Amino acid sequence: MNRSGQASVAEEGSEMLRHEREAFCYVGHGCRRPRHGFTLVELLVVIAIIGVLMGLLLPAVQMIREAARRTTCINHQKEIGQAVLHYESTKQPARLPGYVNKLGTNIVSWVPPLLPFLGRNDLWEDWRDGAGTGVQLNLVVCPNDHGDQQAKLTYVVNVGSYKTAAAKDNYSDLTNMPPTLFLNLSGGPSSAISMSDVKSPSNTIMLTERQNEDRVWNVVPAGSRAMFGFAWPDPALPTYTTTTVQDVFAAPLLHPGIVVMTFCDGRVDAISADASCSVFRAIP
Repeated sequence: MNRSGQASVAEEGSEMLRHEREAFCYVGHGCRRPRHGFTLVELLVVIAIIGVLMGLLLPAVQMIREAARRTTCINHQKEIGQAVLHYESTKQPARLPGYVNKLGTNIVSWVPPLLPFLGRNDLWEDWRDGAGTGVQLNLVVCPNDHGDQQAKLTYVVNVGSYKTAAAKDNYSDLTNMPPTLFLNLSGGPSSAISMSDVKSPSNTIMLTERQNEDRVWNVVPAGSRAMFGFAWPDPALPTYTTTTVQDVFAAPLLHPGIVVMTFCDGRVDAISADASCSVFRAIP
C-alpha cells in the first residue's frame, strides 16, 4: 500500500474514533461538557446586591416624585393667583372676590367668579345662567390631596384674624383686621377689598393649601362657609401666642415639612412648616 493509501486509512480511522467518542459522550459516559449557569450561592449574592440597590434607589425615586408633585402644586397656585389679580383689575371699582359669593340664587366659593380667568368660560356661562354643576377641576386640587370627592378643592384664601379659638374654625368672630383680603360676600359685593389696600403685597399671603375631605369648589353647603379660607390669630389679643405656619394651616401637611403659599404680588413659595406665622401676617 502506498503512502497516500495509508494516509487515507489513517484519516478514516481518526474520523471513526471521533464519532465513537461523540456517541460515548452523548450517552453521558466519561466526557465532561463545559458547565453553564450560576450556582445557588452566586444566585443569592446577585439577589442580595439587587436588593441593596433597590433600597438605595427607592427613596430617591420617592423624592423625585414628591418634587414633581410640589412643582405641580406651585404651578396651580401661580395660575390661580394670576387669575385673582386679573379679576381684581377688571372690576370697577377694583375688588377681590369673597371667600364666599352670591351668584344668582346660589352661594358659591371663591372659585366660580374666577372661572373666566382660569380659561373655563364654558363652566362660567353655566354658572352665570344658573345651571352650574360641580365637575372636577384639577387646577384647584393639590396632587397630594387624595380622595374621590367630586368637585374637590384644596386651596383656601386669606379671610383675616380671629379673636377666639372657636372663630378659627367657624369664622364666628373674625376681626376683619389686617391681613384680611377675602370677605364674606354671600349678600352680594356691597363691600370688598382691593390690592390697593395691601401695603406689603410681597409679604401678604393671598391663598394657600389646606386639606379637607369635604371642601368643594362649587355650591357652599349651609354652615360650611369656614371651609374656604384660613384665619390668623389676632396679635392684638391678650391671649395671643406665637404659632407656627403648621398650627395655622393644620396637620396633616400636604407636602413634607412645608406649606405652599401664594403672595399678593403673585409670587409662590414653599414655606417651612416650623416658621412663625407672625412673619407672614403682613399688613394691608
